[in-house]
Amino acid sequence: MVLDELIAEAWRVFDCDAAQRLRVKDSMPILFFGNYDAYQESDVRIVTVGLNPSAREFPEACRYKRFPTAKNIDPSDQDTYLAALSAYFGPNQLNWFYNYAVLLEGMSASYRSDGDSTALHTDICSPVATATRWGAIPPSTQRDLMKQGVSLWHQLLKALQPHVVIVSIRSAYLTCIEFFDSSDCHVIRQFDRKKDGSPRRAPYLVKAGWSKVGDETSLFIFGNAGNTPFQPIDHDKKRRVGAAILRELDQRPSVARRTAATVADRI
Repeated sequence: MVLDELIAEAWRVFDCDAAQRLRVKDSMPILFFGNYDAYQESDVRIVTVGLNPSAREFPEACRYKRFPTAKNIDPSDQDTYLAALSAYFGPNQLNWFYNYAVLLEGMSASYRSDGDSTALHTDICSPVATATRWGAIPPSTQRDLMKQGVSLWHQLLKALQPHVVIVSIRSAYLTCIEFFDSSDCHVIRQFDRKKDGSPRRAPYLVKAGWSKVGDETSLFIFGNAGNTPFQPIDHDKKRRVGAAILRELDQRPSVARRTAATVADRI
């Protein structure tokens, strides 16, 4: 699908029966977060992955605080919709994204178009911000939302043609990703100690594997999440993971990138 078709599909998913029962009042679907044009022009096209948009994206006191240009939006106005998504990362963004943002620093990348590459964030389960947090939604209703949301996410990823897909979600959801087979992955970073320096009961592993996404061969990265992405490791370790991802990209000369060593020297 091309982008205009994906936007139309996001609105269709937003209006399905399950979404109408659970979605935040006076909200809109979020196909992705971030500057689409800057992403397309990036040295390395990076996509991060979560489950679904938080209800906090549309705070009750001011529903469109984070998407001010989209207030009273008409679903047919795709230009305004895309501009609202592209302007998200600014002073009003959720702090949930900070853990991913720190890792991106290690790749000389950013959500804010102030690095060599501009990343986009996507949600695999649904583009709908639900009034109930995802984990508290009944499993049968989750399945109803995911029937359409997961399919849309796969179509979106094929359109985005990412070089790197960074996934920090509960491992149970990895089976939803048809491009990703954890059994084919290898460890690129291992952390044996907790943030306080004490030994971990089991090491924290960051894994990588290559997979075909449309016409692009993409590097998939996975690390377990806590309440936020890569929460079990501190910020310095997240930056080291970012540098390790760049080194892994250097194994694929066909992928446009900056030289990993240049960035790794800063970490």
